[in-house]
Parts: sequence; C-alpha cells; structure tokens
Amino acid sequence: NRCLSPDGGLRDESSPELFSARAEIRTIHRRCTRQVKDYVQEQGLSPFLQDDFMTISSDRYVLPLRSNFKGRIPGVVHDVSSTGSTLFLEPLDIVERNNEVAERENEYRRELTRLLRVLAAIDSLRARVWTDRVVRTPSATMRIRPRMAFRDRPLPSS
Repeated sequence: NRCLSPDGGLRDESSPELFSARAEIRTIHRRCTRQVKDYVQEQGLSPFLQDDFMTISSDRYVLPLRSNFKGRIPGVVHDVSSTGSTLFLEPLDIVERNNEVAERENEYRRELTRLLRVLAAIDSLRARVWTDRVVRTPSATMRIRPRMAFRDRPLPSS
C-alpha cells in the first residue's frame, strides 16, 4: 500500500490534510525552538539554567532551571528532576506557542485516526471478498471446512 511506510506507519503523503498538518507542526517546532533560544539570550537566563539546552516535558518546550532560581522566571513548572536540583519550567512567554504545537498535533492525530479507519475498512472489505472467493472454490472448500471443525487443534493424521 502506498500509504504505509516501511516501518508500518502512515506516510504524511497519505492525505493532503495529514501532509499539511505535519508540515505546520515542523514549522511551529522550528519557531518555538528559535523563540526559546531568543528568550534565553534576551533575558540573560543562561546563569539560571542547569544546561544550555531546552527540552520537552509533557509535550511542551521547557527550560531546565536550577531549583535555587525558582520564582525568578515567570512560568509553569512541569516536572522536577529526580535529584530535585532541576525544575523543568515553561516560561509564560512561550505558553501560546506550545499551545499551537498541541493544537496541530491534535489535528494530525485526528486525521491519522480517520485515515486508519478508512484503510481498515478497505482491508476488511478485501478480506471479505477474498474469503467469498475461497469458499466458492470447490477444492478450497474441501480443504477449509475440515480445518474449521478442528479449530486450533491438529488435524488427525490419515
């Protein structure tokens, strides 16, 4: 099937809606990454951060803030490291961009679900057509019916 990728997933090209949603998600991720980096640089936040990178927690872009700087940056704490030395903070300035990412991801999942239902219906129809053809074939009927009677039990040897 041209909709399936080699790993069994659906290709973005399976539908224009899926392709568009995935392209928007990539664009928003790039904007969000750039916005977070700019925010850190403009606000001079590097000394407050545990590491020089942002990460994702609860599907949101967050900054690894040293716990002793809690309250210095307005935002939402999504998680705390196992040692308690790092807070994963979503600055208020990027909440809206993170919301955009979440909205597009939801659109993508809805389209993905719709396509999977369509493909499952097509596959089910193909299976019924194939079964009808096999059952109508006399030689196949002779082979299939005895096996159905034994359901998961070995056939007796003759």
